[in-house]
Amino acid sequence: MNPLRFFLTGICAASLVFLSGCATGPPPTRPQGPSPIYDEEGRPLWVPLPEARTPSGKDTPPRQIPPEENDREPERAPDHYPSPPRIGSELPADDPPSDDHLIAAVSSLAEQAEGQLSTGQLDRAFTTAERAIRIDQNNPELWNLLARIQMERSNFAQAEQLARKSNLLSRGDRALQARNWRIISESFQERGETEAAKAALRKARELE
Repeated sequence: MNPLRFFLTGICAASLVFLSGCATGPPPTRPQGPSPIYDEEGRPLWVPLPEARTPSGKDTPPRQIPPEENDREPERAPDHYPSPPRIGSELPADDPPSDDHLIAAVSSLAEQAEGQLSTGQLDRAFTTAERAIRIDQNNPELWNLLARIQMERSNFAQAEQLARKSNLLSRGDRALQARNWRIISESFQERGETEAAKAALRKARELE
């Protein structure tokens, strides 16, 4: 083949390839998203899934998020609360127990404690007398009763203190004070304090 003709043929072939590339241009590339992957022979190895698009003219409504519990407006408290029921309201709410009711309750408990003491039910007698004192704490007779019960229970030191408490509340009642000093004298005697027992006995005789 003539060398000149071979050279011209090569130039023509190269020109055709160049013009073909200019006419078609490079393949369009997607501005976003990954591109497909092909093997050496041009077979697709992986193709991305098409993106979901919203139809034109239709906007996706925003997702409604329920308010959290703490974001809710607190309920208003009522302006007025009803009065709570009274416990043990067998009497009307505006009618408290009268002195007669208290005196009757204390007398009943004192008689019950005296009966329990006379029959040797010392623990029950002590509990009953304590119930009476809770109602009437300034009753010297009840403190004297409690002192006598403690003497029978061999709680001599406590019996002395209870008798002295009764004396503090029994101003002017010489007979009750004398009984209390006899309890004090006996409690000293049981604890081996002979001289203190004699002195307390003398006070009891002075008041009798």
